[in-house]
Amino acid sequence: MTFPKCLRRVKKAALHLTGNSNDHVFVIHSIQTQPLSQPMLHNVVAKSRARFFLRPRHSFTASTSALTRGANVPQCITKTTTTWPPAHMLKDTGAGYHVLDKLPVPAYPHLALERPYLMQPICLSPPGGEKSKILYEVTLELDEDIFEAYLTWIRMGHIQEVMALPGFVGWQMSVSEDDAAKTNGAKGQKRVVLVETYEVASRETLEEYFTKYAKRIRDDHKRMWDGKFAASRRILHRFGLQTETEANLWKQRDGKNAFRLKNLQEQLARVPRFTADGLKLQALPTPLWEKLQEYYKAHRHESVEDRLDPAEISINTWVAPTLRLDLPPALATEVVGTLKPILEEWSGISELESTGISGIRTYLPGATIAEHVDMATTNVISALINVDQNVSGLWPFEMKDHAGKLHSLHMKPGEVVIYESATCAHQRSHPLPSGGHYTNLFMRFKPKGWTFSY
Repeated sequence: MTFPKCLRRVKKAALHLTGNSNDHVFVIHSIQTQPLSQPMLHNVVAKSRARFFLRPRHSFTASTSALTRGANVPQCITKTTTTWPPAHMLKDTGAGYHVLDKLPVPAYPHLALERPYLMQPICLSPPGGEKSKILYEVTLELDEDIFEAYLTWIRMGHIQEVMALPGFVGWQMSVSEDDAAKTNGAKGQKRVVLVETYEVASRETLEEYFTKYAKRIRDDHKRMWDGKFAASRRILHRFGLQTETEANLWKQRDGKNAFRLKNLQEQLARVPRFTADGLKLQALPTPLWEKLQEYYKAHRHESVEDRLDPAEISINTWVAPTLRLDLPPALATEVVGTLKPILEEWSGISELESTGISGIRTYLPGATIAEHVDMATTNVISALINVDQNVSGLWPFEMKDHAGKLHSLHMKPGEVVIYESATCAHQRSHPLPSGGHYTNLFMRFKPKGWTFSY
């Protein structure tokens, strides 16, 4: 079957189900008959009124499927009863890609080790597009002996005069610290380079300035400073600018990263050990595992994007967001109640108190977890249950025992690793392979009456 013919059958199936093919999201995995380039695919998809999201692969070779519910559908569609990952996580990037398939490759390898959170994609509008800002830049080369007087003049009135003109919305003054002047004064003296930059509302506003106001302002300069300066001008279209929020986020991440690295050394020296090795992998009790499976399979499509602290740097959510499914209170209580005595017996701690249980968290392709130890205020003894996984390769849970030996734990669904998370450094250093997911449930405990401060 050719791709256009299969595409028509997909749209026909959508019409059969709801009467409106635009109500369905189709994920095109590949093409059945012959290799097709990505631009050609985009061209074919663009001709359809239904919404399609292309999942790039190294080659295009096999079937087409629809994520939908309902009646019988043609053979080229795989009918599913639930959408996984949830449909609202399938975001159109505008280029036809599934956003979760676009995993950035670091341009500078050291970022992957030292500050991986700086790999978060930067938002840029198209150069010269509607969202770009017009900057009018005037570069002045001033004789040194008039520089201070010129600064007084622009401070006392020139900037205010320009900003009072229609459409001028911002200004900035800069001075060069080196000998960048291309001209010298009339007597051969050095000149200082001053750059005046004004943000203008639109190109039309700037043209109005040139027509109505520029000559008068330039004449004022000549009248006051004739022969003591040279000027050049250019028009810039700014299409990217770091916001104050972004700058603060990077500072917060730098601070958290410094704390993470410091904690790997200092916390280990302060927190006591409770077991010989610090970790143990075992099967989850069968009755609890069956209940978790039942709930997860019935509700996993209700998972939502996990709203972690944007400054968090342990999980690389700037590359791969995580999904979260909260447990109902009764099931959460049963999970904690079942694991608590197991952890008490293993650790030798007479009584543990729960300090929290996370929702069921699903990691998506590209996810990594930086090496860290958990907060000793709350996470002294922890348990991690593997609820589900569908990975094309290995994604080990790497952990150092109390002797410093690194263990690569390859968990299976239904297994739980119990560990001293405040003293056993742990990580997942390899990105989660593409095309799958990995789902865990995490809970934390501390000895009753335990206190710790940083």
